[in-house]
Amino acid sequence: MAQLKRVLGEEYDSDLRAALLMALLESGATLKDRWSGVGGSQDISHEEWETSHGPLVVEAETYMGLSIEGSEPAVEAVVARLSQVRERQSREAARPSGGLKRRLATVLKTLPDAAGWRWCALVALACGALMSAIGFWTGLYRLTDTAPGLPLRLLTVWLIPALGEEIPFRGVLLPGRDETRRPVLWIAVSTGLYVAWHPFETLTFLPHATTFLRWDFLVCTAILGLACALMRLRTGSLWPAVLLHGGFVVAWQTWLGGVSALG
Repeated sequence: MAQLKRVLGEEYDSDLRAALLMALLESGATLKDRWSGVGGSQDISHEEWETSHGPLVVEAETYMGLSIEGSEPAVEAVVARLSQVRERQSREAARPSGGLKRRLATVLKTLPDAAGWRWCALVALACGALMSAIGFWTGLYRLTDTAPGLPLRLLTVWLIPALGEEIPFRGVLLPGRDETRRPVLWIAVSTGLYVAWHPFETLTFLPHATTFLRWDFLVCTAILGLACALMRLRTGSLWPAVLLHGGFVVAWQTWLGGVSALG
């Protein structure tokens, strides 16, 4: 029987991979074997599925994309089911309340793959280097003795602002790649609103946090917001952004003068 191979999209498209998994399971396919590895500069994941039309191989490979290969009936059946799954997801996303709930549930349930984590680590390094260069140059950041109360601070920061700000600005406001054709616009909107939120805090319920009105603080906030948005869009997961956001705020408040800066 003739073999057919179809490239479905980019290998790091977590939404596509989730939809493909759903299509395989809805088609009655069963997973027989799975492995992943690194070959040179390429990450490869390989899955072998058994379907009613015969075996099917699903591979995700850097620069090559996400592909399925098997007999023509097996491939076409899964591709047709995948189309139905994505159409159903699009209809759900079109409903304002249901779409936002689905988006938030998806980004909280999704975890990046190994390549996604490595990409996020590079973004985090670039973000930290740029913010440090600006902050130490202007005096926004200064090395201090360890501020007391680190355990309580860890708990507080991971709830607010890490989760408390990442959920609305990157989890709900920022669409996934399959939801918009203008991701740059949405990154700009979510980052702009995130930056504007900090002066709003000072002018309303945090009057002692005058640091939030400094231009250098707002520039660093924009850099952090942009990095978090890129992580969320690239991986389809909110957790790398939560880790970056929370980790930076803890470091700032504990060793870089953030506690005194907040009044």
